[in-house]
Amino acid sequence: MLFAFSYPGELLLRIIENIRPLYHREEKEYLLPIFEEVYEEAKKVNPELKNIKMCISDQMHINAYAIGRHTVAVTKGAMETLDEEELKGFIGHEIGHIVNKDTMAHLFLYVGSSLFSLAILITRLFIIAADIVCSIMGGIISGIRSPLWFAVVKLFHLSVILWKIIFEFLLIALTFFINFLSSIESRENEYRADEYSSSIGFGHELIDALYLLEKTMLSGESTIAEKLQATHPNLAKRIANLESILNDGKPVR
Repeated sequence: MLFAFSYPGELLLRIIENIRPLYHREEKEYLLPIFEEVYEEAKKVNPELKNIKMCISDQMHINAYAIGRHTVAVTKGAMETLDEEELKGFIGHEIGHIVNKDTMAHLFLYVGSSLFSLAILITRLFIIAADIVCSIMGGIISGIRSPLWFAVVKLFHLSVILWKIIFEFLLIALTFFINFLSSIESRENEYRADEYSSSIGFGHELIDALYLLEKTMLSGESTIAEKLQATHPNLAKRIANLESILNDGKPVR
């Protein structure tokens, strides 16, 4: 956990997320002035913001990221598709995630899920080992021709099989429940980050970016399960929420 929140841990997260620093002149001359304008407005509201770095991801879809405590990035696709004003709205949104501690919560969830996966692996290995032991003991006992011990081993073997079934069922239910709750929180975080970008003066710019993003995203009707576990709200709802805040001063979410 300490490593995850350290500077080397954040560098590792950048590698995992395929995020790199700005290398050549075109990237620096185009993105840095845009980022610095948004960053300065954010520091007026949140003076505690320090050492946030602008990075880029070599992906061609339109997206932006905030990771750890000091990293904001846009994709190559966002840089090529969005204009300067729309990028400001996107960057303000990502700084909002850092201000709202959403990235810290994501780190906790990432580390926690890794530990949870390790616990699942250990439990499954224990069940496999118990199953193998029962099979071996059953063969030994059947050779001794002891009905009592054979019955004991069979009963234990059945209990292992039953525990395996119960464990897998509970795992499916628990995983769905955790994903469901984290998806609700993630969608709420997106609204809050939108509102933060608007609060530092980039609401209209973000709306324009979301309108463009909505036009470029073509997808079929989502299933109920997909809607329940979606990490981002519907784009139309995000736009409507921002428009309501800018027009009436009140969110509609």
